Amino acid sequence: MIQVSCPACRAVQSVPPQAAGYAIRCMTCGSTFQVPRPAAGPSGYGAAPSAPTPPVTPPPTTSPPQRTRKPGPTVSVGTTNSTGAVIEPVGGISKNLMHFVIGVVVFLVIGIVALLVHMASQGGPAAKDDDDAPQEVQWAVAPNESQQIGGVKVRIPSASYEILRGRDGLQQPIETEQNYLSIYLTVSNNSQDPVTYRSWYGPMRKRLEMTDDNDRRYEVFRMRRMMQVDGHVAESALFPGRSIEDRLVFIVPDSVDRSTIQEFQLILSASAAGEKGHYRFRIPRDVISGF
Repeated sequence: MIQVSCPACRAVQSVPPQAAGYAIRCMTCGSTFQVPRPAAGPSGYGAAPSAPTPPVTPPPTTSPPQRTRKPGPTVSVGTTNSTGAVIEPVGGISKNLMHFVIGVVVFLVIGIVALLVHMASQGGPAAKDDDDAPQEVQWAVAPNESQQIGGVKVRIPSASYEILRGRDGLQQPIETEQNYLSIYLTVSNNSQDPVTYRSWYGPMRKRLEMTDDNDRRYEVFRMRRMMQVDGHVAESALFPGRSIEDRLVFIVPDSVDRSTIQEFQLILSASAAGEKGHYRFRIPRDVISGF
């Protein structure tokens, strides 16, 4: 374990060496900071550079003596000998062999073109049978169901329609005057490797979508005066077997009649945890406290 100090509250914490370079949350004040990487050398985790290896000079090699060949009689290419046969150059390619090679190449080209034409007429090699039905999109219903993509599992344990509390640019506590829709997430790493989690909220808000059963779309709460929302994790190192809690906040306009909403649908891109695909959740109205 290595000792790091929180830049905000100066509290000393023990973290594994693998956390170097990742962002962690302070267990005392809750602020997020990056674990510094140790310097290379005897005092750090890197190995001291070894002394350069002197170059090795290979022993001199002796080449075998060259045998001299007596020049033979000069013969012109294409001339005939005393029997009347045409003299071909040594190591050359005869015309018959060249014609054979050209014929093989032409035959292969014609065969490949015929195969491509046949595959195109049959719909291509990846054509699906008419009986193949499209896969059904899977939705998880909060709060009891979860979804896992790759080694990262996401669950929505709760939701609330409430006032937001957080901190401004001077780290002073502030709160909003109106209620917002808060979605609380639990993100778990079930793989064998560390994962860098970057929240869907804040700069990554384009990777999520919230709608209701009336096809209304809801915008993400934009941080302006409130620079930090309580319960939100922007980025964190997620080690194997560990989980983190995050919070997403959406705006429900006053013009919306909340009594007409029976459920919300939330779509989250799995790229927040380095995976491909989307997490899909249905959030029933009775799960949202205060709504």
